[in-house]
Amino acid sequence: MRLILCPAPANHGYKFQRIDLDGQPVIDADADRVVSTERGTTLEQNGAKVHTTRNTPWPPCTRCKWTTA
Repeated sequence: MRLILCPAPANHGYKFQRIDLDGQPVIDADADRVVSTERGTTLEQNGAKVHTTRNTPWPPCTRCKWTTA
């Protein structure tokens, strides 16, 4: 897994982009997007999912990069 945290405009909110999927869908980090809390938190938007989002290091520093690969 590779995570790159980039600065965004004010009031942009947190978003996850799945660059491994066709169309590189974006998933908003919003409580209304939670589809499961079994063994982690799963968000889904337009069929794309991201898992265990609650373990993401918040708040990120400006221009941070974090990788486990």
